[in-house]
Amino acid sequence: MFSKTDVSRLKWDGRSFDFRPCEEDARFGVRLYESGRKIWCLRYRLLGNRAKVHTLKLESVGLRTPKEVWLDARRLLIALDSGQNPKALRETQKRYTLQELSDSYLKRLDRKASAKTISEARRRLDKRIIPALNGDTFLEHIERADIQKMHAEISEDGAVEANRCAQLVRAMFSHAEQGEHLPDHYPNPAVGVSLNAERAKHRYLDTEELGRLFEALQKEDINTKAKVLLTLGLALRKSELLSLRWENVQLEWFGDEAPHIKIPKTKNGLSHRLPLMEEQVAILKQLEQMQLGVVSRKADRYKDLRITRSPWVFPSYTDWSKHTQDFKSTWRRLRKNAGLIYGKNSTKETPTWHDLRRTCASIMAQKNVPIEVAMQILNHSDKQITRIYYQLSNQQTTQALEVVQEAISEGFGTARDLRLA
Repeated sequence: MFSKTDVSRLKWDGRSFDFRPCEEDARFGVRLYESGRKIWCLRYRLLGNRAKVHTLKLESVGLRTPKEVWLDARRLLIALDSGQNPKALRETQKRYTLQELSDSYLKRLDRKASAKTISEARRRLDKRIIPALNGDTFLEHIERADIQKMHAEISEDGAVEANRCAQLVRAMFSHAEQGEHLPDHYPNPAVGVSLNAERAKHRYLDTEELGRLFEALQKEDINTKAKVLLTLGLALRKSELLSLRWENVQLEWFGDEAPHIKIPKTKNGLSHRLPLMEEQVAILKQLEQMQLGVVSRKADRYKDLRITRSPWVFPSYTDWSKHTQDFKSTWRRLRKNAGLIYGKNSTKETPTWHDLRRTCASIMAQKNVPIEVAMQILNHSDKQITRIYYQLSNQQTTQALEVVQEAISEGFGTARDLRLA
């Protein structure tokens, strides 16, 4: 590719049409005039008429860098190779910026992804990707080297975060090709970006750690007890647990329908249903009675019968119209009281909340629950496995969770032993 210096040194050689092609593609280059004017242009033949050579002026030299002009020209050459007329394409096709693609991609996520996925994508775009690549940059001007540089800069703050940002850019450019943002078969600049090595996490709580967690849990309120035991017993993700609505909880048998919870939209965009064991029903009934008692006291105090129960199983302490967003301080205190915070020199890692979900999966593996049933309970999104576990009966799922609950009860005791109230 010509550099700025190369272009500045070019001089008109006296020909009526002095065109200097670039090494990348001989159809793209600079035309020089006697007056000293220099213009980037394309010289090409259409597929249906190989005899005539066409010239398409792009822009004067000096308005942008040679690299930027080449990226623009490459888009037209790709269209030419697919049988389109670059001149007509340049006149009619809109050029999209990274910010416009970002907005379009987020709208697509709104229709299919979970709230957490959308929130994470928006955060990474606003704080990482858009500032690094410049939202006003045309899509054709973004190269693999730009994304690799962005990835390297973000890696200084976090290796995994850098990988997720690069993967998000790759998904966005795939979306761009499927829509109208880029020509068909446009090379995805994020393909081939070298990602950081990631170590799969297999942390789960062993029997001794579960026992210590149980002892510390005895001193906690009903909300905390419910969160821990429901996560352990049902392998719920944090967002699924905290956004659980009472309307999606059935605590009594209704005909042939057993007690269960329903998650309308999970991380993979699908609904998910899980049967409730006896202990879990007891936990939720205690929680429901507690909330109804609060409502009754408020109604009597303010003489207002319009005060009703929160729609959320775990409402915010400050605003019952919203659900709890997180409980980092509670989880930190619980781990400290259970002796589950390990130092740097320890062979064990301090467990995260998500490790409770992994613990449920570990118990199923140890008890020889079929992997297809475990995949259904965990609601993983692997398509090949999905075709299998969607055919499984509710009875199999119930039996598997009974195995989990039995193991938890052996170490924790039953809901009655736990003194939930």
